[in-house]
Amino acid sequence: MHDATELYHQGVSHIQRDELDQAIAAFAEAIQLDPRSATAYSGRGHAYERKGDLDRAIADYTELIRLTPGRFNGYRLRGSVYEKKGEKVKADADFATADRIEGSLG
Repeated sequence: MHDATELYHQGVSHIQRDELDQAIAAFAEAIQLDPRSATAYSGRGHAYERKGDLDRAIADYTELIRLTPGRFNGYRLRGSVYEKKGEKVKADADFATADRIEGSLG
């Protein structure tokens, strides 16, 4: 039996080898074991994004934001996907939120 952290690292290894379906499966299993694993949602979102499944990437990045509301990274990631989809208003809103959060940390 694997733990969520080990599965996350397996997912990262799969992404590095461009084995996106295997990465998604590893991250999904990590999420099943630890539904609050922000890193697993981030990793799976990245794999979906690389596969071109932008709606699923947005869903995972949205969950990342829900789990880590005070961090700017999720907003930047989701904003980039919205930008790829041509959804400029949503992208700009996410980038502005990320900038505001990042600015408050300095």
